[in-house]
Amino acid sequence: MNNSLPPVSERIRPGVRERSLRVTEALLLSLAMLIFVCGVALSTLTKLPAVVAVPSARKTAAAVSAPLLDINTASAPQIADALRVPASVGEQIVSRRGKAGFGDVDAVARLKNGKESLVPRANYAAAKAGLVVRGTDAVRKTLFTWAGGMVAFFVITHLVLRFAHPRADAFLLPVAAFLSFVSVLLLFAIKDPLRDKLSFVSQAQGIVFGGAAALLLALSPLFGRAPLHRYGYLYALAAFGGCVLLAVAGSGPGGVRLSVAGVQPVEAIKVLLVFFLAAYLAERAPLLDDPLRKWGPFPVPRARDAMPLLVMYALPLALFAIVRDLGPALLLFGVFVILLYLATGRGIYIWAGIGLVLLGGFAGYKLDIGVFATRLDMWLHPWDNPQPRGDHLALGLWGMASGGPLGSGLGLGGTRFIPRGGSDLALATLGEDTGIAGSVTVVLCSLILVARGFLIARRAATDFDRYLAAGLASLFGLQTLLIVSGTLGLFPLSGVTLPFVSFGKSSLIASLFAVGVLLHLSSRVPPGSGAQVVLPRPWEASSRRIGMFFFATLGLICVGRLVYIHAFAADSLAARTVSVPDRDKQKRAHVNPRLLSLAATIPRGRITDRAGKVLATTRPDGVRVYPLGAATGHLIGYLSPSIGGPTGMEKRFDERLRGFTTYASLVGYWRSKDSPGFRLPQGKDVTLALDADLQVASLAALKSVTANLRDRRTGAKKARGAVVVIDVATGGVLAAATIPNYDPNGLTPDTMRKLNSNPGGDFPLINRAVAGQYPPGSTFKIVSTSAMFAAGLADFTVDCRHIEPNVIWKAGNRTYARRRIVDDEGERPHGLTNLTIAVSESCNVYFARAGLRLGSQTLHDHAARFGFAHLPSLARFDASLPEIAFGQGEMLATPLEMAVVARTVAGGGKRLVPQWEKAGTVKIADTPLSPEDAARVADMMRRVTITGTAAGRFADLPFAVAGKTGTAQNDRYDRVSHSWFIGFAPADAPKVAFAVIVENGGYGSQAAVPVTRAILKKIP
Repeated sequence: MNNSLPPVSERIRPGVRERSLRVTEALLLSLAMLIFVCGVALSTLTKLPAVVAVPSARKTAAAVSAPLLDINTASAPQIADALRVPASVGEQIVSRRGKAGFGDVDAVARLKNGKESLVPRANYAAAKAGLVVRGTDAVRKTLFTWAGGMVAFFVITHLVLRFAHPRADAFLLPVAAFLSFVSVLLLFAIKDPLRDKLSFVSQAQGIVFGGAAALLLALSPLFGRAPLHRYGYLYALAAFGGCVLLAVAGSGPGGVRLSVAGVQPVEAIKVLLVFFLAAYLAERAPLLDDPLRKWGPFPVPRARDAMPLLVMYALPLALFAIVRDLGPALLLFGVFVILLYLATGRGIYIWAGIGLVLLGGFAGYKLDIGVFATRLDMWLHPWDNPQPRGDHLALGLWGMASGGPLGSGLGLGGTRFIPRGGSDLALATLGEDTGIAGSVTVVLCSLILVARGFLIARRAATDFDRYLAAGLASLFGLQTLLIVSGTLGLFPLSGVTLPFVSFGKSSLIASLFAVGVLLHLSSRVPPGSGAQVVLPRPWEASSRRIGMFFFATLGLICVGRLVYIHAFAADSLAARTVSVPDRDKQKRAHVNPRLLSLAATIPRGRITDRAGKVLATTRPDGVRVYPLGAATGHLIGYLSPSIGGPTGMEKRFDERLRGFTTYASLVGYWRSKDSPGFRLPQGKDVTLALDADLQVASLAALKSVTANLRDRRTGAKKARGAVVVIDVATGGVLAAATIPNYDPNGLTPDTMRKLNSNPGGDFPLINRAVAGQYPPGSTFKIVSTSAMFAAGLADFTVDCRHIEPNVIWKAGNRTYARRRIVDDEGERPHGLTNLTIAVSESCNVYFARAGLRLGSQTLHDHAARFGFAHLPSLARFDASLPEIAFGQGEMLATPLEMAVVARTVAGGGKRLVPQWEKAGTVKIADTPLSPEDAARVADMMRRVTITGTAAGRFADLPFAVAGKTGTAQNDRYDRVSHSWFIGFAPADAPKVAFAVIVENGGYGSQAAVPVTRAILKKIP
């Protein structure tokens, strides 16, 4: 051994190099601290209101300037007053808060009196905005104290390196410090420091205390002198013990076993596995690649050399079954495969590892282990999947996209909407607040840790040091890659943390220990000054490939994906909806909650009737109310998205009422919400054509006439029907009443489930006036009459004998037949019948023959001109032509459509589009009748109320009525027909047109006509 000193020039150079390393470290550390200090200052400005939380009497505290009640210092009467509970409850709350006080405001809601909550949920919800558990001064003091402690910790560590390890790497400590600072800032920003637990304190404690212990151990002389390479099996035994501990006492959300008494043994297991592999490969790596022992083209190691590796190879797979999460197992397995590849240079280990991972993932999915199936479905279908918690990935992507390229600012984003935003989705939370700069910087810092680790491995003096450094670097790289790619939707989410950044003392301490080990390894001087390190044979090529792998995945793919999400796809992603099952297992589309919360702050416009009477408005507390209740329930609808809204007019005019077109249009508002001079859009009022008094009168008339209707089989009440009244001049809908109905005020998911269950078979949620589809019966004869006029067949006559036997016709190259067609059983034969008599006497036989004379194509096309939305196809018209001509068979219509038919006749043959809004433009949709023919049809309808099926029923009114009865046959409820009446009034100068249907009300004159008469009495 040569113990002589090198030349003076060579002895000077190391000193210069050492000073250069430490100066570089000091500058980088100072930069990290400067960023941290600026972040602390900005966070306090955004998170702490300019008000001191002091005990006060009960106030709403909705405004920031209002005094807040500190429940940890307030008296029992003050707490009772704020929560609106008895004084005795206030005393119980004070007695239970103890000396330490409540850690968060929600602790009050968690207090129990037996099985019952001590404070009613509604009381707590109303008072929560005005409650705090600490004041702003206390928060600032705590934040500044721990921030100062962290700065001091890293400064002291820098000084230790300067004197004890001057050759240590200059980049590792600044990067670890920067990521640790980011973690504390992130945890402070995502919480409400006045009301929530101070999670950042726990993280800071882990850095200052746990980090000090970890780094002290790794940098100590004892660690440097200890023959660590000799304890390989001890590391393996300790790792195995950790797995047993998890199997016996592990716990966690969703059945995942990651934690034991608040500690995560996985963090220690992964470091122990690296130490074992480093020790084992340093001793036996050449034996694993013995060229003299081969099986085909592959080397076959001896059993005694391979068996320990096979046991440890199985450990990560067993860990998957134990912890019920693929993330930790995949991390350990990946590190194992990388080190084995570095030692042998054999790509077969990589491909075999990938195959085993796929096999394990397939088994985990099929066996539904833990939350793996949920995470896999979420990855495959992030925006539409069947998992109840399958929106977590979308929530993270929403966050990053909502922040945009620049981010929302620390504490200003919607990070409260990101589940596990401080742990699993920490990168999404950081990206939302800091934009591309923050998220990309964190990923690149992690890549620096990997690169410096592999550089240290390359320069290591011993094989053990080399494998240990490479293993720890791979651990950092794979862990970052797994969680980052999972957050970005490139890989299924996994239960691993983002090193240093995610919340968790165990992970933080393990990461700091790993950095300490790398620092120690980097400070070791190779034996013999200037001696060149000899690398193992496969190391050069295999380490280069592993390095390129991490550079490509983390540096290119993940960073590129981050830029794409934050910049290029930010607007579209922020506005996308995700469809997952809710608690009631019903799958619904959900909007970005940030946009929903912003929309909730926009005052929604009112809905009023034509005279200004309020039909829908919003209370100061944000609750939407409907003054007429059930009278306008179906028509106006309801708003709450939690029960399937909006519906009705709330939906029809939603864009105008809420003040914006689509939720996508709110993305820009969300990003600029904290800018000076920011203004939200405003909702506008909508005035309907509706006459509220007539609406109420229509509903009352329906209820009065149907009050005695009963189901023939069960005897139960069966009041079902609808009324539509239209302004003849404008087409405005003056009334659209439906029974049964519901009150939209106070609808809850429970009441909606009850209504959806269809109690009594009444289908109470169907708006019968607009959406109810019925055979129109004889009221459709007005359409057939119109077709006769248009076809020049107004003079067509039929000899009605009540029964028309053996009806045969051809249509569409087919022949159809009916054994007979009859009028109502109680009617007499009409004899020689023309069109006028057929309308007034409602002769089915006439219109059946008229339909055959017209032909299916002609009648179908003419009916289409009246705007029927559910007109049967031409083929179905062919097969049911006689019945359709008198409103039976395949023909269905809504009350609104039949009211439009009546208005078309009253309006001189012009069909107007029904107008819901008072100021709506009059729109002529078609002109199925000439004015002259319309007048002749109107005269026929007038005869119905004089000498026809409704003769004398309107004699007590001060004006004449024109109309048409209808008795629509149906096969339900013992074949009791639906009762129809359509028409207009006054007959000589029409103001209103109408359609009335009473389900199973019998003849048209029996139920529908009395309802119409009661309504027309309210017409001025």
